[in-house]
Amino acid sequence: RRPAALLIFPVFFLVLAFPIPGKLHWELMAPLKLFVSKASAGCLQILGYDVVRQGNILTIGVLDIGVTDACSGLNSLMAIMTLSVFYGYLMIRRVSFRIIVAVTMIPLVMAANIFRVTASSVMAVAWGQEVAFGRFHYLWGVLVFSVCVFGLMVLTWILARTEKKRNDSA
Repeated sequence: RRPAALLIFPVFFLVLAFPIPGKLHWELMAPLKLFVSKASAGCLQILGYDVVRQGNILTIGVLDIGVTDACSGLNSLMAIMTLSVFYGYLMIRRVSFRIIVAVTMIPLVMAANIFRVTASSVMAVAWGQEVAFGRFHYLWGVLVFSVCVFGLMVLTWILARTEKKRNDSA
């Protein structure tokens, strides 16, 4: 391989290590926040709650729940994407499988984040905002991130095993 080709991964990974520039961060975060708000409102309606959504504010009865910047999922998405690129590089040789791992993390993180907002909203209605958005909210974040990491590990294991079977049969 050419020396320049060996630098592709380290340079790409280095780019992921830097935070997203401010304007681009906002341009990505705002639509994600609205998407999570809309999807969570839909999930809450499926669960039987009367929800009114105005932008990123979910109103259930007299309770207003704001889907904040942190709830957009962008921080989790960037962390998982970086982890998936690194873990995929370590565990899988085929570039196409590495791409599958990284791309699959996007819907996984978004679904987990929608679940987090929906569950927090249900808890806020049932037990009050203090329970849903205090320390427990932080624990929900850790749990959701852990589920995403577990999903990353399972998917990578499946693809690595598929790759090994193909190499053994060839």
